Amino acid sequence: MLVAIIMCTQNGEKFILEQLNSIKNQTYKDFDLFIKDNLSNDKTKLIIDKFKEENNEISIKYLKGDNKHFANSYIEGLRQIKDDYKYYAFCDQDDIWENDHLKRSISYLQKFENKPSVYSSRTTLINERGDIIGKSLPFNRPASLQNSLVQSIAGANTMVFNKKAFQLLEKVDSNKHIISHDWLLYILVTAYEGEFNYNSEPSVRYRQ
Repeated sequence: MLVAIIMCTQNGEKFILEQLNSIKNQTYKDFDLFIKDNLSNDKTKLIIDKFKEENNEISIKYLKGDNKHFANSYIEGLRQIKDDYKYYAFCDQDDIWENDHLKRSISYLQKFENKPSVYSSRTTLINERGDIIGKSLPFNRPASLQNSLVQSIAGANTMVFNKKAFQLLEKVDSNKHIISHDWLLYILVTAYEGEFNYNSEPSVRYRQ
Protein backbone atom coordinates (compact mmCIF):
# COMPACT_ATOMS: atom_id res chain seq x y z
CA MET A 1 0.00 0.00 0.00
CA LEU A 2 1.15 3.53 -0.74
CA VAL A 3 -0.75 5.57 1.89
CA ALA A 4 -1.24 5.13 5.63
CA ILE A 5 -4.18 7.16 6.95
CA ILE A 6 -4.17 7.70 10.71
CA MET A 7 -7.35 8.66 12.53
CA CYS A 8 -7.59 9.20 16.28
CA THR A 9 -11.06 8.74 17.74
CA GLN A 10 -12.76 9.46 21.04
CA ASN A 11 -16.52 9.40 21.51
CA GLY A 12 -17.08 10.19 17.85
CA GLU A 13 -20.28 8.22 17.25
CA LYS A 14 -22.20 11.23 15.94
CA PHE A 15 -20.12 11.91 12.83
CA ILE A 16 -17.57 9.15 12.30
CA LEU A 17 -19.62 7.21 9.75
CA GLU A 18 -19.69 10.25 7.45
CA GLN A 19 -15.91 10.47 7.60
CA LEU A 20 -15.47 6.73 7.02
CA ASN A 21 -17.71 6.93 3.96
CA SER A 22 -15.76 9.89 2.60
CA ILE A 23 -12.57 7.83 2.92
CA LYS A 24 -14.29 4.93 1.20
CA ASN A 25 -15.31 7.25 -1.64
CA GLN A 26 -11.81 8.50 -2.39
CA THR A 27 -10.89 8.26 -6.05
CA TYR A 28 -7.43 7.13 -4.91
CA LYS A 29 -7.87 3.66 -3.38
CA ASP A 30 -4.37 2.45 -2.48
CA PHE A 31 -4.43 3.03 1.29
CA ASP A 32 -4.65 1.43 4.71
CA LEU A 33 -6.68 3.13 7.45
CA PHE A 34 -5.22 3.01 10.97
CA ILE A 35 -7.60 3.94 13.78
CA LYS A 36 -6.38 4.76 17.28
CA ASP A 37 -9.40 4.82 19.56
CA ASN A 38 -8.60 6.73 22.73
CA LEU A 39 -10.86 5.11 25.32
CA SER A 40 -14.25 5.91 23.75
CA ASN A 41 -17.21 5.04 25.96
CA ASP A 42 -19.89 5.53 23.29
CA LYS A 43 -20.65 3.53 20.11
CA THR A 44 -17.62 4.73 18.15
CA LYS A 45 -15.89 1.35 18.03
CA LEU A 46 -19.13 -0.49 17.24
CA ILE A 47 -19.72 1.82 14.27
CA ILE A 48 -16.17 1.25 13.03
CA ASP A 49 -16.49 -2.53 13.45
CA LYS A 50 -19.78 -2.58 11.51
CA PHE A 51 -18.30 -0.40 8.75
CA LYS A 52 -15.26 -2.68 8.58
CA GLU A 53 -17.47 -5.78 8.30
CA GLU A 54 -19.58 -4.23 5.53
CA ASN A 55 -16.59 -2.89 3.58
CA ASN A 56 -14.01 -5.65 3.69
CA GLU A 57 -12.31 -4.26 0.58
CA ILE A 58 -10.96 -1.47 2.82
CA SER A 59 -8.03 -2.32 5.09
CA ILE A 60 -8.78 -1.01 8.58
CA LYS A 61 -6.32 -1.69 11.39
CA TYR A 62 -6.55 -0.73 15.06
CA LEU A 63 -3.68 0.89 16.94
CA LYS A 64 -3.26 0.83 20.70
CA GLY A 65 -5.22 3.71 22.21
CA ASP A 66 -4.45 6.00 25.13
CA ASN A 67 -5.79 9.24 26.56
CA LYS A 68 -2.96 11.61 25.75
CA HIS A 69 -3.25 15.14 24.40
CA PHE A 70 -4.51 14.96 20.81
CA ALA A 71 -1.20 16.04 19.25
CA ASN A 72 0.83 13.56 21.30
CA SER A 73 -1.71 10.88 20.45
CA TYR A 74 -1.21 11.33 16.72
CA ILE A 75 2.59 11.15 17.04
CA GLU A 76 2.27 8.02 19.19
CA GLY A 77 -0.05 6.53 16.59
CA LEU A 78 2.40 7.17 13.76
CA ARG A 79 5.09 5.33 15.71
CA GLN A 80 2.87 2.26 15.93
CA ILE A 81 2.65 1.95 12.13
CA LYS A 82 5.37 -0.59 11.40
CA ASP A 83 4.71 -1.33 7.74
CA ASP A 84 6.47 0.75 5.10
CA TYR A 85 4.42 3.43 3.33
CA LYS A 86 5.30 6.07 0.81
CA TYR A 87 2.79 8.62 2.12
CA TYR A 88 0.89 9.35 5.34
CA ALA A 89 -2.30 11.31 6.03
CA PHE A 90 -3.75 12.75 9.23
CA CYS A 91 -7.50 12.34 9.57
CA ASP A 92 -10.04 13.71 12.08
CA GLN A 93 -13.08 11.69 13.13
CA ASP A 94 -15.74 14.31 12.37
CA ASP A 95 -14.68 15.87 9.06
CA ILE A 96 -15.59 14.92 5.49
CA TRP A 97 -12.92 14.46 2.83
CA GLU A 98 -13.63 15.65 -0.69
CA ASN A 99 -13.42 12.68 -3.08
CA ASP A 100 -10.14 13.84 -4.59
CA HIS A 101 -8.35 14.69 -1.34
CA LEU A 102 -5.81 11.86 -1.56
CA LYS A 103 -5.43 11.98 -5.34
CA ARG A 104 -4.77 15.70 -5.32
CA SER A 105 -2.29 15.42 -2.45
CA ILE A 106 -0.28 12.57 -3.94
CA SER A 107 -0.18 14.16 -7.40
CA TYR A 108 1.63 17.06 -5.76
CA LEU A 109 3.91 15.03 -3.46
CA GLN A 110 5.18 12.84 -6.29
CA LYS A 111 7.19 15.82 -7.53
CA PHE A 112 9.26 15.95 -4.34
CA GLU A 113 10.41 12.44 -3.50
CA ASN A 114 13.90 13.37 -2.30
CA LYS A 115 13.06 15.76 0.53
CA PRO A 116 10.48 16.08 3.32
CA SER A 117 7.24 17.23 1.71
CA VAL A 118 3.73 18.10 2.87
CA TYR A 119 0.53 18.87 1.01
CA SER A 120 -2.11 20.87 2.90
CA SER A 121 -5.09 23.01 2.03
CA ARG A 122 -7.66 25.50 3.12
CA THR A 123 -10.88 23.97 4.48
CA THR A 124 -14.58 24.31 3.82
CA LEU A 125 -16.32 24.93 7.15
CA ILE A 126 -19.45 22.92 7.95
CA ASN A 127 -21.80 22.93 10.91
CA GLU A 128 -23.19 20.03 12.92
CA ARG A 129 -25.72 19.22 10.18
CA GLY A 130 -23.05 19.27 7.47
CA ASP A 131 -24.22 22.59 6.00
CA ILE A 132 -21.48 24.75 4.51
CA ILE A 133 -20.98 27.89 6.60
CA GLY A 134 -17.85 29.36 5.02
CA LYS A 135 -14.17 28.71 4.47
CA SER A 136 -11.14 28.88 6.73
CA LEU A 137 -9.09 32.06 6.52
CA PRO A 138 -6.66 32.04 3.59
CA PHE A 139 -2.91 32.35 4.11
CA ASN A 140 -1.18 34.33 1.41
CA ARG A 141 2.41 34.38 2.62
CA PRO A 142 4.72 31.72 1.16
CA ALA A 143 5.44 28.80 3.48
CA SER A 144 8.85 29.23 5.12
CA LEU A 145 10.75 28.51 8.31
CA GLN A 146 10.51 32.17 9.31
CA ASN A 147 6.74 32.09 8.95
CA SER A 148 6.43 28.73 10.71
CA LEU A 149 7.98 30.18 13.89
CA VAL A 150 5.10 32.62 14.33
CA GLN A 151 2.02 30.88 12.93
CA SER A 152 0.59 27.60 11.73
CA ILE A 153 -0.98 27.91 8.28
CA ALA A 154 -2.86 24.63 7.81
CA GLY A 155 -4.76 22.09 9.84
CA ALA A 156 -3.44 18.56 10.30
CA ASN A 157 -6.79 17.30 9.01
CA THR A 158 -5.72 18.46 5.52
CA MET A 159 -2.12 17.21 5.66
CA VAL A 160 -0.71 14.40 3.54
CA PHE A 161 3.07 13.93 3.73
CA ASN A 162 5.84 11.71 2.44
CA LYS A 163 8.12 9.19 4.12
CA LYS A 164 10.90 11.71 4.73
CA ALA A 165 8.51 14.01 6.58
CA PHE A 166 7.22 11.01 8.56
CA GLN A 167 10.80 10.21 9.60
CA LEU A 168 11.15 13.70 11.09
CA LEU A 169 7.99 13.27 13.18
CA GLU A 170 9.13 9.81 14.23
CA LYS A 171 12.09 11.36 16.10
CA VAL A 172 9.90 13.66 18.21
CA ASP A 173 9.75 12.90 21.94
CA SER A 174 6.02 12.31 22.39
CA ASN A 175 6.38 12.19 26.18
CA LYS A 176 6.80 15.95 26.12
CA HIS A 177 3.74 18.13 25.64
CA ILE A 178 3.19 18.81 21.92
CA ILE A 179 1.00 21.86 21.36
CA SER A 180 -0.02 21.03 17.81
CA HIS A 181 1.16 18.26 15.49
CA ASP A 182 0.31 20.27 12.36
CA TRP A 183 2.33 23.29 13.47
CA LEU A 184 5.16 20.98 14.51
CA LEU A 185 5.22 19.32 11.08
CA TYR A 186 5.27 22.73 9.37
CA ILE A 187 8.29 23.81 11.45
CA LEU A 188 10.18 20.54 10.93
CA VAL A 189 9.68 20.34 7.18
CA THR A 190 10.68 23.95 6.54
CA ALA A 191 13.63 23.71 8.97
CA TYR A 192 14.97 20.76 6.97
CA GLU A 193 14.50 22.68 3.70
CA GLY A 194 11.61 20.54 2.62
CA GLU A 195 8.58 21.37 0.51
CA PHE A 196 5.41 22.61 2.23
CA ASN A 197 2.45 23.26 -0.03
CA TYR A 198 -0.67 25.16 1.02
CA ASN A 199 -3.48 24.96 -1.53
CA SER A 200 -6.14 27.68 -1.36
CA GLU A 201 -8.73 25.29 -2.82
CA PRO A 202 -10.23 23.24 0.07
CA SER A 203 -10.00 19.45 0.00
CA VAL A 204 -11.59 18.81 3.43
CA ARG A 205 -14.90 19.82 5.01
CA TYR A 206 -13.98 20.83 8.57
CA ARG A 207 -16.71 20.33 11.16
CA GLN A 208 -17.28 23.24 13.52
